Amino acid sequence: MSIQSSITEFRDLAKKKSYTIAKINWWLLKYYDLYKYCKDNWNTCSCFRELPCSHTMGSEENKFVDFYKSLEKVADLHKKEPYFLEQLQLFEKVRDDPSALIKWLLHNEKLGAEDFLIFWIEWMEEEDLVNPGINFFPNIEVKILVKEFESTIQFMEVFNELYWTSDIVKER
Repeated sequence: MSIQSSITEFRDLAKKKSYTIAKINWWLLKYYDLYKYCKDNWNTCSCFRELPCSHTMGSEENKFVDFYKSLEKVADLHKKEPYFLEQLQLFEKVRDDPSALIKWLLHNEKLGAEDFLIFWIEWMEEEDLVNPGINFFPNIEVKILVKEFESTIQFMEVFNELYWTSDIVKER
């Protein structure tokens, strides 16, 4: 399998200029061996032996590795969807109890204020699409329907409103 054919196949998976997580996961599984090969061999033609050089940094193999890892990150972030749905349900139970609400915020602080902060700030530039900014190859712009991250987005809306703009965190 060539890198170019794998990229062409990925581009062809887009439906109305967006991708589903299921299709991304399928592609990641299908091209895992190519990823491993590229990861192990991207630097073989380096002018400096083990050290990267300008020839290897811009190689198709290196771009493929970065592309694959970026898609893998999207898939990994999506795995939190069930957790965020659970936390939204818990939020509904504790929303009127200030001490329980503070505990809920503190319990989710690392995810909301650190791990998913970039998701919220950088990826949410369109109303109906999530754009993780993956653009290593021409003619491929990875965008995912918002519904794929519905619980994540709802969680981040609630978390951000409480954590960054309300006085409830200051009261702890």
